[in-house]
Amino acid sequence: MSENKKYYSQARFMGVPIKCGVLYPSITKILEELYVMIYEGTKAYPRPRGYHVRLRFTKKMTSRTFSARLSTFFQRKSGYVPLRLTVVECDEDDEGLHHHFAIILNDRLDRRSSLQHFMARLLAGGFLANYQVVCPDIDAYGHHLRTIEEKDSYFEWMSYLAKVYTKPEHGQILSPCRAVSRALKEWKLAGKPDLRKQLLDQAMKDSVTTVDILEFMQPLDISLTTIMPHAAPVALPEAI
Repeated sequence: MSENKKYYSQARFMGVPIKCGVLYPSITKILEELYVMIYEGTKAYPRPRGYHVRLRFTKKMTSRTFSARLSTFFQRKSGYVPLRLTVVECDEDDEGLHHHFAIILNDRLDRRSSLQHFMARLLAGGFLANYQVVCPDIDAYGHHLRTIEEKDSYFEWMSYLAKVYTKPEHGQILSPCRAVSRALKEWKLAGKPDLRKQLLDQAMKDSVTTVDILEFMQPLDISLTTIMPHAAPVALPEAI
């Protein structure tokens, strides 16, 4: 991958299949943000689960205000700020704009219902014209991100947000949360290592360690030998 390449047109990114190709190019920076958020950022949560939110703001709401409200809501409710990447897209009729959010929650603290509640409050307050919490076909409650395979699946799904042809020609088109922005900077400074491979290597080490511990805890197979006490010699009667 070229360091200064603005657009990406390959079917795999860092070895992971994505929705991209020569006729369906993507914006490289969006792919990088998603990649770091999914393969590095999720380490902060014991049980991460990913969501895709599509919404349209009213004149009372901006992307910055929405992000601030989202962070405040979950910070007060559950004590953390969700991982988030915001992408702006043109409407199909090119008459307006709407927003897509890739959001990852700590599944031990929040579920889809928490996200629905937050959106419903904004809708009732006149800040949103409409919204939709989109879930994958495999799970109506969000996309699990526990295994490498689940992360790969979510990354491929969300790579849809990076497509070029739906983006406005002017203005800011993406905005990550601070945690993702910081992780991206560190990833670039480290030379853009393969984060997926690092997770696989760590999983392999953890697996070996678990096997070693289980083998150590197995009961010892010791054959017990019954030792009879030494009997005193029996005196034979003398011959008469």
